[in-house]
Amino acid sequence: MNIFIIIPTIRNLSFLEEWNNEFDECHLIIGEDHAKKEIKTPKKRYQSVHHCKWEDIQTDFGKDEWIFSRKNAGIRSYGFWKAYRLGADIIITLDDDCYPVEIGFVSRHVQNLSLKAPQKWATTFPTQILCIPVDFHIKYATSTQL
Repeated sequence: MNIFIIIPTIRNLSFLEEWNNEFDECHLIIGEDHAKKEIKTPKKRYQSVHHCKWEDIQTDFGKDEWIFSRKNAGIRSYGFWKAYRLGADIIITLDDDCYPVEIGFVSRHVQNLSLKAPQKWATTFPTQILCIPVDFHIKYATSTQL
């Protein structure tokens, strides 16, 4: 299974040390939000590392690079596109200020993908304490006046 971790960043990647071996079986895509590469790419503990920057978007998309906004999550979106093109089965995005709470982050996410949501509800996590369920049935069945 090809699992990709996307990290959009403008800072250094020292926070990755806190994750220990969590990403050993993952491919890492670093989306650097600078014009040129300034961040050192980690060389250990990953299946592969892809270091992307705005020049890569210009190279890959040419005059169509405008579809990746420079004012918000454009570099993250490019990371999603890159992971898809590299054959990702699962894509997880992680900000550069995220630190692990407990071991098993990736394996729990993969396991949770096989869980069924209750009828009419869409959850992103099986524990009620940690999820924010949305009842799409009620949301779309209720008439609204403007």
